[in-house]
Amino acid sequence: MREPQEANDMGLDTLLSVAREVAPELPEHLLRRVFALQRTHQFDTDRDASVLELQRAVEEFVGHSGSSEVVQ
Repeated sequence: MREPQEANDMGLDTLLSVAREVAPELPEHLLRRVFALQRTHQFDTDRDASVLELQRAVEEFVGHSGSSEVVQ
């Protein structure tokens, strides 16, 4: 189920649509998480929090995927 703020989000819809075409191997839950993090921190003057949370999200995905391949 979509969260209320995602209900009519053209940016998220566009990201998910393009990702299906360009990088179908990326799971939707990762894209939604990264999008939500960017939304949360989009107006922060200190970008460190955003970068750290994005790094954590990607590292968790890579750790859970069990793959040593780098996605290009």
